[in-house]
Amino acid sequence: MLAMARRRVAALAVLTHCVTALLLPRAPVRVHTVALRAAPQKYDETTAPLAETLRSSEFAAAAATGAKALAPSVGLAIVGTIAFGPLAIWLRSFINGEGLAVLANDEGQYFQNYVNAIDVMFSLLLVNTFAWLYN
Repeated sequence: MLAMARRRVAALAVLTHCVTALLLPRAPVRVHTVALRAAPQKYDETTAPLAETLRSSEFAAAAATGAKALAPSVGLAIVGTIAFGPLAIWLRSFINGEGLAVLANDEGQYFQNYVNAIDVMFSLLLVNTFAWLYN
């Protein structure tokens, strides 16, 4: 029981560190910079650019993170918002009244059961993922 509590506390600490690293990109830069300064100063052509990046300002690190992660996400969100209406209308042209009637009058609830099965499979995927992370 005590070992399980320790694992949970350790997992919570890792989760807190990851959330802090995502929300405050300067935190991991400081940690890595301190670790870099404490480490022996042996650089080659591979590690020199990394050391320079870690020594850069916090604003530059946050801007680089934003450019690599936030900009594509916002761009895809805008494209999806613009494209959703025409795409939905185009897909609607493939479904006639009879197809909608089959879904509306699904006495055996085939479609609903199909969606529930997908939900269960996704839940199992999440459970296995978290079990792997905790182990």
